[in-house]
Amino acid sequence: MKTSNSAPSFWSGVAASEYFFEDTADYSSWACGLLESGYDSKNICVLAGLFDENNLFELRLWHSRALGDLGFGDINPRARFLAHLRGYAEEFLDGKRDFRDITQHFHELQMDKDDELLCTFDALHYGFWDFAYMDMSELGISSMDDFPRATTEACHNLLSRIKEGEQVGAGDAEEAV
Repeated sequence: MKTSNSAPSFWSGVAASEYFFEDTADYSSWACGLLESGYDSKNICVLAGLFDENNLFELRLWHSRALGDLGFGDINPRARFLAHLRGYAEEFLDGKRDFRDITQHFHELQMDKDDELLCTFDALHYGFWDFAYMDMSELGISSMDDFPRATTEACHNLLSRIKEGEQVGAGDAEEAV
């Protein structure tokens, strides 16, 4: 669930070829955002102009070329995964996503990747939907009104761990992604 007029963040765009944008138009929206932020290259311009394109192969090709222009062409799978988490967390903290959206998204990633970085978000997701049956006191939640604050704290913690370069996950870093 995207909020209206929200564009993918820079970091969500770096990770998009592994964790796809929610809509094909997100690729060109991301490229337009780069242009507005002062990034410019032939590949970014072409991608920005592909707003009505529905061919994911072509969008991913131009996206990959734009990433190369930005110096992210050889980013490893773990770095893409962390970039994706960073992008969503930043979008939440910037008010572009609500706490239900980010906990749902990270819950789905947790089910797919079983990564320790996402455990708190998984607990927040289940806790919100099954609040009457769960003890959320460990996360400082005593009422439904506490979920946005707890999600904000979880996002700040996640960003700190990513910044510290912590590579926590299930198994080897490459296998975790």
